[in-house]
Amino acid sequence: MPRSRSHRKLSSPCSPKAVHKVISRFSLEKKQLVRSIDFGGLLELPLHRKVGHRFSLWLLTKVVRDAAGASASQPAAVGKVAGIPFYPQDVSKVFGVPSGGRPVPKKDQVQGLVSDEAKATVRGALSLEEGDDSRLRILHAAKHVLKKKFRRGMAEKDRAAFKIAFVVFVVGNLLAPRATDSVSLDYFMALRRPDEIQTYDWSEYVIRVILDSVCQVQAAFAQGRPVENLFGCIIGPVWIL
Repeated sequence: MPRSRSHRKLSSPCSPKAVHKVISRFSLEKKQLVRSIDFGGLLELPLHRKVGHRFSLWLLTKVVRDAAGASASQPAAVGKVAGIPFYPQDVSKVFGVPSGGRPVPKKDQVQGLVSDEAKATVRGALSLEEGDDSRLRILHAAKHVLKKKFRRGMAEKDRAAFKIAFVVFVVGNLLAPRATDSVSLDYFMALRRPDEIQTYDWSEYVIRVILDSVCQVQAAFAQGRPVENLFGCIIGPVWIL
């Protein structure tokens, strides 16, 4: 990697340590709720104190979108890293999140079109005011919901709020964080009904955001611009390979 493009300090909103710190303290009831939406693999997330940003950056420069089609015996790869193909199913195997099912709405499909119902559902679950789209505020609110203690068990509304908060927290800190001050609202459409969260293809969503990051990184390199921030699940390509 040329020095002129890598001398600046790299940062990333991807923080597996932050996720591990919260989920490692879940009660049995909370763990069961995580499993009920098919995110149970994250309960086994190991503690990673440091993410190799420069190695992740190098991997992102090596990703090539796979133009080959699927066959009867082999599904189409999303892309290749150093010649090694990867698939949404790989994300499911590594992180233990849902694969298949309905696609999480794409950002360009919901820009300005995220329903009031979806926004109200998420904000209600996180006890946020209308218009509060600050990334740090939303993630802090989600963390607060996840850490809340229930001495007499959780009511139905508490369980619904927990499911939404969990997805918001792990998407924003690990699976698909974006390098912006505000949270991307696209996946809010998949949270409108908490009992249907597991029916969406979250593995494909993780890959989609990684490929967005790939495009940003490779465009910067092509134009000779330094890369200072990596978004998406930057440990994804490392773990998948």
